[in-house]
Amino acid sequence: MTFSFLRSIAIDISAPGLDTIQLAYIDDIPTDAKEIYLNTTDQHLDAYIKQDSYNLDFKTVIKEIITRDVDLKAEMRFQVTADPL
Repeated sequence: MTFSFLRSIAIDISAPGLDTIQLAYIDDIPTDAKEIYLNTTDQHLDAYIKQDSYNLDFKTVIKEIITRDVDLKAEMRFQVTADPL
């Protein structure tokens, strides 16, 4: 299966008391793409990671109506730099 049905996707992060910020995105996904790699932003996530919980919100724009279920697998990697105590 390809991502021919998908035009764009963006991932935002939010946490209680913090603004929602964009983590990653891709626009104009090729119709023959079987994998996609999102462009990351240079946002600092330390305030979000230190929270008890946070939400990742996926926003998509589709090119065509989908009449079947689509399962997506996401592998996410975060680089963390810790300050010494």
